[in-house]
Amino acid sequence: METITKLKLILIFLMLAIIGAIFLFQTNKSVAENDPVAIIRQFTGKSNLSLEQTSNMASPLGEQVVTYNTTDKRWLFTVDTASYQVLSAIMPPVNPSTKQSISRDDAYNIAKSFISERIDGFDKLELIDEGSIDHGAGGIVFSFSWAEQLGSQKAMGFHCINIDIDAGTGAVTNYIRLPPVPVTIDVEPKISRDEAIAIAQEQFKTVVTSSDAQLSLWWKDNDRSKGQVLRWEVSLTSDDPIMRNKIYHIDAYTGTILNVFGANPVLTDELPPVATIQEYVEKTYLKDSYQINIDIFQLNQGVTIQDSEVITEFIQLLLDPSQEIEQSDSSGLIYDVVFVFQSKSTDGQRIEVAVRYDSIKNEILMFTSSLSSVQYSGRYSVPETFGKKVFAILNAHNILVPNNQ
Repeated sequence: METITKLKLILIFLMLAIIGAIFLFQTNKSVAENDPVAIIRQFTGKSNLSLEQTSNMASPLGEQVVTYNTTDKRWLFTVDTASYQVLSAIMPPVNPSTKQSISRDDAYNIAKSFISERIDGFDKLELIDEGSIDHGAGGIVFSFSWAEQLGSQKAMGFHCINIDIDAGTGAVTNYIRLPPVPVTIDVEPKISRDEAIAIAQEQFKTVVTSSDAQLSLWWKDNDRSKGQVLRWEVSLTSDDPIMRNKIYHIDAYTGTILNVFGANPVLTDELPPVATIQEYVEKTYLKDSYQINIDIFQLNQGVTIQDSEVITEFIQLLLDPSQEIEQSDSSGLIYDVVFVFQSKSTDGQRIEVAVRYDSIKNEILMFTSSLSSVQYSGRYSVPETFGKKVFAILNAHNILVPNNQ
């Protein structure tokens, strides 16, 4: 659902455009000092948790968070430098189990207890989405999302929380929070839901098989200095002639289209838009990449890399997928992996190139995205060693060591 998508854009592939909106907020746990390590230890309830700081990540809104890994590289945290509170946490279980040991209700109660102990005002949020996700060897997780809903149309406000609970251990594995912000605009729309859908359909220019719309508040152009905007998030889907999906952000006062996000994947056996991986790399801005985000689904792990040497190695792997890379302890493992390069085009627009490796088919899918669109770029066969070599690069630089047990 679109609500889940909004919350997870911070950390997961489908969320790549916004790494985090950082706002001041309060919790019901006081901390004597503004020490990120102490904050994280209190958040996790682990007083001896061993942590080390990594590179700070700049948010699109111009603010900063400090980022910490556990020294074994398994857990990742971001902390707001203004309020020194945890904004996100990735905490995969040390020994994931594919056997489910808790129910949905158990997971729901664990999630509520975890959040209510850390966040004031949680009782004012409403459960807006939930589901379960199967990570294969990483086990099953239950996912819950809460958000404030404002006005007669239940506009989604700024305060949102998403949390994942491991079904095998009952542990919290992922946590994301967009803290509350004082609302400065009228939350009642002048454009109705049906009118917003009609505006989007006029631009869609094909048969719509399904539609949905959610009212929400955000910052104009993702820029806090420009003030707040009330918008309809309209999602349209068509299967004529191929599956298409687009999301339109429409000003709820004027009906103006603010943004369009679209994906038109042509996942067929026809020749892709670019014939080879090498040609694809040459025609994108990969060589100017400044950051890479890697998500490993079965391990339920992720990492952000800004080391130019590591980024270059991944680019070289794409240019020569058959190249030899030094073996590592994880060389016998193959997992589905998404790695996303972030770069800037010649006009300064942020560009992201996402590469998803399918270990079953030994294929990679490539997508190029900008602020306004997502474009399917190709599907290519690669050697069986490709997934192993991804891990070999990570382990050679001591970035991510998967659990072999």
